[in-house]
Amino acid sequence: MRFCPDANVVVAWLIREERTERVDDFWQNLGAGDELIGAQLLIPEVTSVIREKAYEQVISHEQATQMLDQVLSLSIQTCLLPGQFRLAMEIANQTNRYKAYDMQYVAVAVLERCEMVTLDGGVYQAAREQRIDARLLR
Repeated sequence: MRFCPDANVVVAWLIREERTERVDDFWQNLGAGDELIGAQLLIPEVTSVIREKAYEQVISHEQATQMLDQVLSLSIQTCLLPGQFRLAMEIANQTNRYKAYDMQYVAVAVLERCEMVTLDGGVYQAAREQRIDARLLR
């Protein structure tokens, strides 16, 4: 299967305090044939959240660096289709969103024909409105 996890799902996998049983199940049940496809903002967003956690002293700088290494080892394919940005803008407009960046994950899931995986109810709902498979892990 092909999955498009958003940054919340990746961060929850990394930081134990944010992890849920459903997040654990998702990551543990990924198989060798499964693919992870990410929006272009996925790694920068995860990096930023990890840095915030280090700054707030939730984790150490060393832990943040190790977590970033873990993310980079996941072999997440970055979607490079330029249409993701226009589609994200359209989805944001259709769903009456103030910002379009979260909708980039939904756009990637649409374009790459992936299942959207999120902890965000709004992202989940937007994905369902686009008639794509979506999984809410909270």
